[in-house]
Amino acid sequence: MDYNWEVFRNVKGKALIISDMSDTSGGPTITNSAEKIVKELFERGWLEEGRRLFYFDTDNDLDEIIIKDGAFRGFAPGPKSGNAHDVE
Repeated sequence: MDYNWEVFRNVKGKALIISDMSDTSGGPTITNSAEKIVKELFERGWLEEGRRLFYFDTDNDLDEIIIKDGAFRGFAPGPKSGNAHDVE
């Protein structure tokens, strides 16, 4: 793997939230590695169709990774509050 992230929240029935760790470890960001990360999360069984995926980027902004048919499809803004508690 050439990217580095960690799970921020993985609670059944809620969106999965991950954090980009490339600012401390170097390497590509979640933004630049989204396709690979989505694939890995499905392979690990942490993502399933219909479950939303959010991430904290290297600026600590919370955004959504759009997934359709088990694959990365783009990005969307996260909650205006930027708070993970506002993500279901």
